[in-house]
Amino acid sequence: MSSAAATGAGPAVGAGVGAGKGASLSVGQNAGAAGAGLAGKQQATQPSNKTLGAPASDTKQQASGVTAAGGRQANGLGADDNAATLSAFSDPASCEPLVMTIKVINAVNIRGSKGEHVNSFIRAQFADFDFKDTSIVVDNSNPDFNLSFDQTFNVDETLIEIFANKVISLTLIESLPKEKTAILGTAELSLYKAFLKYFTREPESDTPIPPSPLVFRETVPVVYANPKLLSPAPESQKTTPECTIEVSLSRPLLRPEDILNGNFVTLRVDDVWPVPDEWTTKEGNEKDINSNIFTYTVNLTLPCESGGERVVSIPNGTIVAYEAPVSTDPSASVPQTITLSDVRKEQSTTDPADGGAGGPSAPQPADDGDQKEVETKESKKIVWGSSTVIYIGPSALERIRKLAHDKRPLEIEFTRVVQAKFASVVDNMASKYRGKAGIDVAMMMYPNVIGIKGRFMMDVVETTDSAILNSTAAIDAPVSHKSKKDPNNIYRNIGTGIGLELMLSAPLIDKKKLQAITKSVTDFIPKRFVPPGLQFEKRSKLAEDNFRTKINEIVHKLVQEYRGVLQMEASMKGEEQSSVNSKSPEDEQQRKKLFMYHLNKSGAYFSFKEQLKASVVQVVRERFRRKSPFASQAELQLFTSEVYVYLIDQMHISINKIFSEKDVDFVDPTINRSADFGALKEFADAAELNRQPNIAAMYHQERVAKYNESLSAWFDYGCFAMRNSMSPKGEECFKEILSRNPKHIPTLLVYGAICTAHERFEEARVYLSTAVQLEPRYALANTFLGIFYEIISEDAEAEKYLAEARQITEDELQDDDGPTHFSKAAEFAIQAHVGEFADVALSQELLIKGPSVRPYLLLSQLEIQRGGFNKAADHLKEALDMEHDNVAVWSALGHLQFIQNKFSEAKHSYETVMSLRHDERSIVLIYIRLGAIYLRSAYAGSTSPSGSMGASVSPFLFIKNREESVDVSNALIAKNMYLKACAIAPSAQSWLGAGKTCFALKEYQEAEDAFAEANVLNNRDSEVWAYLALLSLTLGHTVEANQAIAQALRLGIKDGEILKALGAAFMNESQPTAAVECLRMALEQDPNDFDTRDLFVQALDKCNRSFLAGANDTGNAAGQLTDGSPMTQLQQDELAGVRSGFSL
Repeated sequence: MSSAAATGAGPAVGAGVGAGKGASLSVGQNAGAAGAGLAGKQQATQPSNKTLGAPASDTKQQASGVTAAGGRQANGLGADDNAATLSAFSDPASCEPLVMTIKVINAVNIRGSKGEHVNSFIRAQFADFDFKDTSIVVDNSNPDFNLSFDQTFNVDETLIEIFANKVISLTLIESLPKEKTAILGTAELSLYKAFLKYFTREPESDTPIPPSPLVFRETVPVVYANPKLLSPAPESQKTTPECTIEVSLSRPLLRPEDILNGNFVTLRVDDVWPVPDEWTTKEGNEKDINSNIFTYTVNLTLPCESGGERVVSIPNGTIVAYEAPVSTDPSASVPQTITLSDVRKEQSTTDPADGGAGGPSAPQPADDGDQKEVETKESKKIVWGSSTVIYIGPSALERIRKLAHDKRPLEIEFTRVVQAKFASVVDNMASKYRGKAGIDVAMMMYPNVIGIKGRFMMDVVETTDSAILNSTAAIDAPVSHKSKKDPNNIYRNIGTGIGLELMLSAPLIDKKKLQAITKSVTDFIPKRFVPPGLQFEKRSKLAEDNFRTKINEIVHKLVQEYRGVLQMEASMKGEEQSSVNSKSPEDEQQRKKLFMYHLNKSGAYFSFKEQLKASVVQVVRERFRRKSPFASQAELQLFTSEVYVYLIDQMHISINKIFSEKDVDFVDPTINRSADFGALKEFADAAELNRQPNIAAMYHQERVAKYNESLSAWFDYGCFAMRNSMSPKGEECFKEILSRNPKHIPTLLVYGAICTAHERFEEARVYLSTAVQLEPRYALANTFLGIFYEIISEDAEAEKYLAEARQITEDELQDDDGPTHFSKAAEFAIQAHVGEFADVALSQELLIKGPSVRPYLLLSQLEIQRGGFNKAADHLKEALDMEHDNVAVWSALGHLQFIQNKFSEAKHSYETVMSLRHDERSIVLIYIRLGAIYLRSAYAGSTSPSGSMGASVSPFLFIKNREESVDVSNALIAKNMYLKACAIAPSAQSWLGAGKTCFALKEYQEAEDAFAEANVLNNRDSEVWAYLALLSLTLGHTVEANQAIAQALRLGIKDGEILKALGAAFMNESQPTAAVECLRMALEQDPNDFDTRDLFVQALDKCNRSFLAGANDTGNAAGQLTDGSPMTQLQQDELAGVRSGFSL
């Protein structure tokens, strides 16, 4: 890797970030001293190493730095070997040398020992590179120096960090007689914000970063060493000494994409505490190895862009004495993450120079409300006084993410080095006090997490020169060191930790960057191709059915007429009707002639022909669809023959059905029974998830009514009733199943558990024992029976059946990591909401396998069913403590927060799920709910109506103020979320959400397409019909709106917000009667909504005025409204009631 080199004479002063480390942490065969760093001059532990930043010309020194993998080392300018160039700087433009031009232009308001008559010059120096002096300007308090000089560098990570951490120093010097000089003051200019942090952007923003500026000019104040030299003028007339400097670069240090995809890390090491007792703070003495003759360095190992590793060193730690609080709180040793919201809260009280939010130090006492005195003890700690900015390129950042996914820590090394003035002292105890720690970067792999701070427990590095091992154990159990004594590990024995803070410029895992929407809603709607002739098929079939129906009617009438003829014949011959059938064939022929004569004479034949004519015409029109005239008589004859043959065939089919078929149950041929059976279950489950039990119950009831013979439909309805506090109805369902099939094992188990809860133990024993007898090798049945015996304290029987269940499960799974029989029993019990059995099963699961994620996840589900949301949240947090990257737990936590209307917390949980590895199909509900949250925030001042879905939006505000009520950016994100759900698993719920967002964005055509698709997938969703009505009103289609709202009302729409919006829309279309109906239902949902009450009064007033106007115009006491409907007494009573309510 190349290193920075500056032109000019003489060697550079000081060392830079990135010097290599010795022994086990070495990343190259010629790595630099571990103590080298940006904080100041530091003696290297290996004298053979060269100094970083040596000039490219005038000297022959090589610039040393972190070498690439393989130990190759790059020379300064002019070197032919560029193989180690960083990937972030691998393009040809980045390989060119960087020329920085520094111009010292002038100074103003300076004063010297003789006041304004001052001879002065300025010494300019960047970092620790060579300085340049301006010419001496004589007798001038506002001198023009006009110094310009260039410095040339090879760009790499080290140079980036020099620009980030070092400054241009300006020293104002007075030239005195006899070639003497005196320093008047100094000024400093940082290049970090000018060339690297030149663009302020929120980490979650998608705004592109512009190219870096190449020139900037700054006027900096000069801080005088002796303020008495300045003019003693009044405060209002004081003038500040200033110097103007201009800095320009030949090309940018970093490309915008490298800034965007890389990261600037601010590392601040606060302290190391506690330290060994033998370390003292007394003045350094060469004869006392334990005196204060050392400085202390922390080395952080980071991935390098070239593929190797590099070391960032924080030197110059010093030992100090202080009063340490006696802390017994184990959480003081646990590192904590820092989020963007934490930074924003503290931004107003934090000095930006500190590099972020305040970091941790040695354990501090908790803030006690009683302000009790905290017990302290004398102690010592190592402290550092500065922070370091580190640039991590895109490739290195990706390797850090991989470390996090693999749960491998970033390595920290702690060393001590003899101070330069005690260089003759040999530290034989250096290896003993060499420590190590690890930073668990996996804690930062969540959206909006921008840093980590806390104490990281230290161990002693092994005496062999091997790499740091076992750091993960130190992370997983940071407070366990005190319990294990190791005579060779002094840091573990005393509980030493490194207090540090690591802040990022952007989270390692951003919330999902949503791509711009380039597709319309119609692109996600599946194409439905109409087969040729299908558009006429329905009408043709209808015509055929009408023809057959008419044939059936006429046949029945003919039978009646024929019976009349037979009775007439029998009466004429004086015989019984029953004897007529015994006549000869000649008599049958005679009766046929008589019957035809009767039809013609009575006019019945012509009547029947007229009745059949319309259906025949319909068949000819719809079936044969002849549009052109006949070309010849033969063509007409052929067409007539085809029609005749077809009609005769249809007549024979109808007559044969009448006299041969038995009555069968009607089966609608248009319904796919299996698909409909599953669809109704999906609709019910979706409604239950959205906390709409009434709608879910309606779907279950329809499913049971249509598929009455299905025991699974009854069982699903029974479990639903148990979960939703309808226990009597659930028990009735299970009884119905057992009356039809006494051997239905799931029902036997559930009903046995219900009997146990009601303390009908003998009855429960019968049901559960029957299930085991029917399926002796069924683990779930054995587990339920064992739990039953445990509940009634029959320990021997309980152990017998639970052991059998355990053996069956082990034989089936043959895997110790699979779910146990208790876990399966708990899941089944929770589904049927038999909580006592679930509690026992989960407690046994925790006793057998110890704390794990799955039992706590099931416990949270059980508590949600019971309404114990706080307990459910506690269980989920315990699960996260054990496995903080579990997608199922984060999803469950987000759903819990969502149904509690904690939308900001739910949003964070959902975005965390999206940042983790997951199956897209498993998070469709998350996309839908995250879209609902974003859409809710898109409506300004939206409120959540009682009794509705938690994230309901406020379309009423959109109707009221279409130009200002919608935040377009949030609405676009919501649309993207819903369309993702539609692409993965289309449902009525996802398409309804997509339609809502399009409606909010005023994309009415796409909204109509989305609502139509939702209606295709579920035409019984009242909310879809309500939004179709709202969209139709918005477009001025009042007829369609009335049809849609009629369907919504028939299906029982209960969403107060959409009803209020419909009321407002009907008012806009001058239909107050319809508005009154919608607003009345909205008031039933929320009687205290004053917006709705105000609209209701306006609608009733408008109805009343229309009534009075109609009465005056027509003289009719009843009157007519302007929309043609009468003003009812009920409406007038409601108007008076609402007015009286407001007056009260």
